[in-house]
Amino acid sequence: MSLTAEITVERSREVVWAFFAEPANWEPWWGGGLNAVQWRAGGQMQWALGGASTITAIAPGEMV
Repeated sequence: MSLTAEITVERSREVVWAFFAEPANWEPWWGGGLNAVQWRAGGQMQWALGGASTITAIAPGEMV
């Protein structure tokens, strides 16, 4: 299964990425808490409610 989402935020890439990369910001933004993340291809996103997602591709400042 794959999930694709796209949004437009009127801020610089640096500001958006800094917010996005901070696990504490995920609950109000995404609706689910993120306990920890390894920001690299093959890294794991550990969800607060249990389970993990694998990052298959990443370009910091652009996409995950």
